Amino acid sequence: MLHSTKTDRSTCMMAVQSFVAVVSTELPTPLSALERKRISNPRRIRHISLDGKAELTFERRTSSNLQACTGGELSLALGPVPHERETDECMANAAWIDWDPGRGLVRVMSSIVGLPPLFILRRPGVVAISSHVHLLREISHGGFTLDPRAVIDVFTTGYPIDGHTLFSQVSLMPGGHSFTVDTSGREELKCVWDPPRDSPPFADWPSYLMSQEVAFRGAVSNLRLSGGLLSLTGGVDTRAILAVIAGAGEPVTAYTTSGASRVSLDAQLAQKLCKAYGIPHCIVALDDGFLKSVPEHTLEASRLSGGIASVEQAHEIYVYEQLRGLGSTRISGYLGNQVGRGGVERVSTRDADIEVLNEPHRRVATNRAKVHWLTQALEHSRHSLPRLLIQREVAYSSVANYAIGSHYMEQQSPYACNRLIELMFRSPIESRETRIFNTTCARFKDLRHRFLGQSSERSFQRRLISTTGGFAAQCPINWGWRATGGFSVPGLAWGIRAFTDAVASGPGTSSVLLQLARRGLGANGLHDVRPWHVWLDTVLRDFVNDTLRSRLVVETGFFDHRRVNRTLDEHYNQVKPHYRTILTTLDVVLAHRHFSAT
Repeated sequence: MLHSTKTDRSTCMMAVQSFVAVVSTELPTPLSALERKRISNPRRIRHISLDGKAELTFERRTSSNLQACTGGELSLALGPVPHERETDECMANAAWIDWDPGRGLVRVMSSIVGLPPLFILRRPGVVAISSHVHLLREISHGGFTLDPRAVIDVFTTGYPIDGHTLFSQVSLMPGGHSFTVDTSGREELKCVWDPPRDSPPFADWPSYLMSQEVAFRGAVSNLRLSGGLLSLTGGVDTRAILAVIAGAGEPVTAYTTSGASRVSLDAQLAQKLCKAYGIPHCIVALDDGFLKSVPEHTLEASRLSGGIASVEQAHEIYVYEQLRGLGSTRISGYLGNQVGRGGVERVSTRDADIEVLNEPHRRVATNRAKVHWLTQALEHSRHSLPRLLIQREVAYSSVANYAIGSHYMEQQSPYACNRLIELMFRSPIESRETRIFNTTCARFKDLRHRFLGQSSERSFQRRLISTTGGFAAQCPINWGWRATGGFSVPGLAWGIRAFTDAVASGPGTSSVLLQLARRGLGANGLHDVRPWHVWLDTVLRDFVNDTLRSRLVVETGFFDHRRVNRTLDEHYNQVKPHYRTILTTLDVVLAHRHFSAT
């Protein structure tokens, strides 16, 4: 059994943007190559070595007082944390890295939800932990091999599950766990967080909602708003944040992403909200400037996401580049879906065509049960649905987006709050409802929320916005409902148009009636601000063909190149659309390009 490190007042603490810790029985350790390359900004980089058997390289958020904090024990915080760490409590929104050179020991503790992500590399004689997969690749001279289970997960679900990454040598550390490794090669992974067991469920909904509202207001007050950029949409999650910030008179700048063809409905609502409260607001449009650079942003998204995403996250690279200089922290509503209403981040699975895989992998994929992984997890786990949503679903579905975002800015959300998460497990809801997940019901629940909102008797966000009052309470939310109750007729009309755009703009949607309705209502671009399927057909056409007809496809060891070529021919000759299959194949091939040994 390994002894965990203890953080005391004498231990130096600092916030970091990225890190790599290596413990090795090999001499010398492989981190020197990374140190020479410098992770990003040499003025913020620090490299520490312990007898050639352990090394730590990290990049600080700021460059001040760097030398004074690297003489002994270190406690590094990855993510937003309080100014002082008084206990070993597992945080909801930050991970800890404890460096104890006296005992040759490194300990990392993930957040409750597993974001920011921590990645563990294991190979003979070496264990490395890092904030980003691409940093592990820098010290792994042999490169990585694609994990068959994860590749099939990407084809079926859209992202790896069960703590896998796309690579056999690298795993995603589970949320609410600690991992300790020392220079003798001993290691230990253990759970350090459980939902509260000694607090009974609330007897009624009013008292429960009141406790949630108090906890949320406290979480917003603990945000670092200086240099903060609020990612504001027309939804209830970010509007609740805005209501509290505006009520307190705190300075913040908001931004919204919009498409190239017109200002999206989300951006229109955000503009109105910010104007009402005198808050600066900017719209980042995915215009010609973005479209000209989509191939480059696609490659960078693949690298920063650890190969999990490419085209679907290309716009994120552009958005962060456009926001450079406006702020250093992004405030968003992530986890609001799960904490606010027990929802999932991504209901739909990708379901790409496995026919492009070679015969052995196609056979394995065919034998996979076509049941949503959350349904299977509930059947084979003792955990309830709320816990699976908090500790697995949000991390698996959001790890690519978070990894990209944390490269540019510190990520904050008031929903990533210990108190709010713990309250989830004290809901008055019947216990049987926490053991059920059905994709059809989940889709209907999301659609109902967009048009009707969650019941005011079960939504602390709706109660909070109504109590705060003002324009945020009256302005329509999503597709027409108001926090105070009822509908906005103009808001509902705009919502119907946005819904039409959502249905008609899906990849492969070719219904003539839908397209006519979309054009007739003037709905184009109201909902779909990142039409990746359109990019595949236009600005990415040459890039996709060059990449997927190259030797890289064969080198992965997963694809039948003749089937891939036939899929491309059918798609680009307009014989049959294959958007999801091309997207997924591109994700895997680019992951191989960035992270493989060849």
